Amino acid sequence: MYRIAFISSLSFAFAALCLGGAVYSAPHAALAGQLDASIKQATGNLLAELHDYGMHGLREGLSQRDASGPDTLGYALFDPSGRRIAGRMNTARATPGWHRIMFLDPKEGADPARALLTGLPPGYQLIVAADLEPLEEIDHTVLMMFGVACVALVGIGALGTLRWSRLPVQVCG
Repeated sequence: MYRIAFISSLSFAFAALCLGGAVYSAPHAALAGQLDASIKQATGNLLAELHDYGMHGLREGLSQRDASGPDTLGYALFDPSGRRIAGRMNTARATPGWHRIMFLDPKEGADPARALLTGLPPGYQLIVAADLEPLEEIDHTVLMMFGVACVALVGIGALGTLRWSRLPVQVCG
């Protein structure tokens, strides 16, 4: 009798674990996709400014974005020697492409960000990044809720197992 109740509880816990994985993955993937889309759009807009107005126009565009107040994105423009020449984001230069970078937040210290680094001629580099803190907060909240739910499910399963194990067994015959 214990074996049946135990196997039933384990099956229920496994199903809950699978459901929890799906519940965690869905909002994480959706928000990460939104961050990437915002980064791509901002990068495209800045590249259009570079195309239309040259390097001076790009620098002016970055200055305007920085001056417009709080933004969900951070920007940095590096010259060929690796010196940051525009944008408030304090980060290191890296290779072009998508990266997880660290930047220095004046209020919180080092923070991770999702970034698109674009190489520009002749040796300049544009970085557009989104702070990962909102994504990490949502992930943490979902994991905490799932953890509480799992503890409750295991407790309910254990109580059910004990209850079923104490029932008298009737033999047919």
